[in-house]
Amino acid sequence: VIDLYRDPDRPDDPIAIRDQFSQLMLDSWFIAPTVMMAQAASALGVQVYQYEFQHRSSVYTDRPADTGADHGDDLFYMFGIPFLRDVTGDSWKYSFTEEERQLSLDMMAHWVNFATN
Repeated sequence: VIDLYRDPDRPDDPIAIRDQFSQLMLDSWFIAPTVMMAQAASALGVQVYQYEFQHRSSVYTDRPADTGADHGDDLFYMFGIPFLRDVTGDSWKYSFTEEERQLSLDMMAHWVNFATN
């Protein structure tokens, strides 16, 4: 398993080693337990659904360039946060793009469809 995280082109690069270790830890904290729980539930005959949100939101300008979506970023889209207006109601409260507003609409529709079927 460890070979999946090693970079043979940069075996002694401390930055590469740090990044590889970070990915290993993130996978062990988030991905592995999620997959194991889904497999256990599925083995009992429960229907299991998973998705991975990967969109890097344009409103997070303070994040490092190599950061994609963080844990929980999908909730902003799922609950329609891109559509909030400012206190005057004349403009958007947050600077999501039109494509991100469409993503929010799509996600809300998918979740409603999932919940009602």
